[in-house]
Amino acid sequence: EAFRWERCGPLSAASVQALSACPSLKEIALSECTQISNLRTLANCKCLQHLELESWSALTDAMIAEFSSSRLLREVSFYGCQRLTDVAMQALSLCPGLHTVDVGECTGLTDASAKFLACCPELLDFACSGCTRLTDAAARSLVQCRKLMRVNFRDCVELTDAGVQALSACPLLKIVDFEGCIALTSTSVRA
Repeated sequence: EAFRWERCGPLSAASVQALSACPSLKEIALSECTQISNLRTLANCKCLQHLELESWSALTDAMIAEFSSSRLLREVSFYGCQRLTDVAMQALSLCPGLHTVDVGECTGLTDASAKFLACCPELLDFACSGCTRLTDAAARSLVQCRKLMRVNFRDCVELTDAGVQALSACPLLKIVDFEGCIALTSTSVRA
């Protein structure tokens, strides 16, 4: 079962509570929702595998931490949630099956976020486009992810050839996006 509520206006606390009572709810997408202040009840959805909370101006680290014990959580997208920090990624790193993370435009994240997420043994896909505080250290951390197949560092202006060179050590990495990484040179193409 899936529930998508995107750009549809306020979702009441009672509605959120009702969602948490759905025993087989696997996917929740609540994009651009500004009225929800507590996600604790949704974190109780035991079958939750996909969580999409995009463009929330009020999404906080504490709200994300509610999902840190989600054993089945596989995919998360917090694109455009600019209040999130490394604390949220540290909490997510406790989800053992997490394989897809999109934190694009989460400008509060630093290299520490990549270090935390590199502890996720199943990580396949990491998107951090527009996270302008990420550097080569983030790329070096991700090398630990032996299953990593896709990275998106678009517009990460601090990424250099050294970071791309580090990522070339990922044996399964097939899809990369470095558009707008202005510090890269033609050396990166050879990596």
